[in-house]
Amino acid sequence: MNKLIILLKQLNIIEDVNVLLHASLKKVIVHHDNHYTFYILSKDLIPFTEYQLLLDHGLDFPYLAEFVICYRSEERRVGKMFHFI
Repeated sequence: MNKLIILLKQLNIIEDVNVLLHASLKKVIVHHDNHYTFYILSKDLIPFTEYQLLLDHGLDFPYLAEFVICYRSEERRVGKMFHFI
């Protein structure tokens, strides 16, 4: 199962997103101070409304959560588009 789907369920936004359903969780880093950095990889631009849901509901995550959105073209990684703590 897609690990991002599990995260979206935990954040209780699974039914409110569409583009994020087709993205994937590239990696998760747990820092020494117990805050998490989630790297999300998407081929499509994530609408602001979905990104805002991710950020708003990320505040309910048991630990401080940071979301880094990466975009990839078929030829190469485009790079970090959004970075939020």
